[in-house]
Amino acid sequence: MQQVFGVLLGLLLLPLVILLRGLTFIIRMLEGKLFSDGSIDKKVTYEFVKADMQYFSQEIDSHRCLKCGVEAQGLSWYHFRSSDASWRHLAGREGFYSKCPKCNATVNSIVTVMN
Repeated sequence: MQQVFGVLLGLLLLPLVILLRGLTFIIRMLEGKLFSDGSIDKKVTYEFVKADMQYFSQEIDSHRCLKCGVEAQGLSWYHFRSSDASWRHLAGREGFYSKCPKCNATVNSIVTVMN
């Protein structure tokens, strides 16, 4: 009897789990955090980057725009992750990059994970 109940409960919960995962995926896509290919391009704060890269904080502080001189604290920081296909082909990359909000130039990128 317990096995039958467990199977029935599993059959009822499975569609709910699938629905919730799908809704989460759609919400992340609409927020611009996750794309349909599994890649990420999400704006983060300077403090988030410093906390995540605490052993390299001096390197992060040295980033500045070469065109207009905006320092690291004034740059726009982004977390990136390449597509799922790139990871399957052993070419995946994940990390951070910074852009200057004044001149829209990409200042630097830091790869934190690669396969």
